[in-house]
Amino acid sequence: MLSLFIAAAGFAVDVAYIQLTQTQLRAATDSAAQAGAEALAEGKSAAEVRTAVKNIAAKNMVAGKGLLIDDANIVLGRAAAGASGKYSFVGGGTPLNAVRVNGLRTSGSASGSVSTMLGRFMGTDSFDASKVATAAIEERDIIVVVDRSGSMNWGGVRHPITGRRITRLEGLKYAVGVFRKVVDETPSVEQIGLVSYSHNVRIDADLDTNYTKFDRKMASMRATGATDIGLGIKDAVKALKSMRRRRHASPVIIVMTDGRHNRRYDPVKETRRARDDDELAGVVVHAVTFSSGADRRRMRLVANEGGGKYLHADDTDDLVRSFDELARTAGSVLIE
Repeated sequence: MLSLFIAAAGFAVDVAYIQLTQTQLRAATDSAAQAGAEALAEGKSAAEVRTAVKNIAAKNMVAGKGLLIDDANIVLGRAAAGASGKYSFVGGGTPLNAVRVNGLRTSGSASGSVSTMLGRFMGTDSFDASKVATAAIEERDIIVVVDRSGSMNWGGVRHPITGRRITRLEGLKYAVGVFRKVVDETPSVEQIGLVSYSHNVRIDADLDTNYTKFDRKMASMRATGATDIGLGIKDAVKALKSMRRRRHASPVIIVMTDGRHNRRYDPVKETRRARDDDELAGVVVHAVTFSSGADRRRMRLVANEGGGKYLHADDTDDLVRSFDELARTAGSVLIE
């Protein structure tokens, strides 16, 4: 009976160890795949993506050892979401937007099989474990909210290329043009829309993967009136909740101002309402201020409340860098 009890105890210990190993392997493989997708989002080469995958995998312990992954077990490809929001993955393709990682602790793999704790006394000295994870660059539905109040007609900034003096609005148009170009070049499919505000608000362009109307409305924009930042955020929420929004895409609001809020709708409260809206689960609100007169304290609170980035620009070069950075903020999503 004592022998049977010992055998049963050994079996129970090894079953628990196998489950722990599988959990660790899943976490390591998921993290490695996401690191690869994020490297793709940053525009890194295939070799750099594989290096990122292997580096993150090696930092994750699986049965007491960092997970080692061969290049053959890292597949770069294309992921696309169907009408149901479910993704499919195919190796290869252009542009690459997803990474599949095969995490192995098997005999013959780089990390080898996993030794049992007590099973060796019953003739089973190791076991194999494997997990597959696929991560894609997240697709975003982005509403860009821009300030067209009267102060945007003020000068004092220079064109980033020609160096000539321009108005803040002209500088904004150039920076948003850079943003649009970067978004267009990202490997994922992005929808963008445009909202502009002063003391009133307009949804200038609905969410779309065709940016023609967005470009036209941005180019023809004129500045006049007071500054109701909260009203801009309020209509950005309305634009995001339109029929055009995709269920698998991450909702994003980028709100920009050159001045101080001086009208009805408090931007911090409107951001809080957006985050609490069940239809916009996971919405992120980024904030950008432009000029020394902008309300930096309030807009930093908007970004904090919105779970996003706060960026300040003193000149057009800074504004271009800010919008360029926000265009590249796509994260990763596990699809397998």
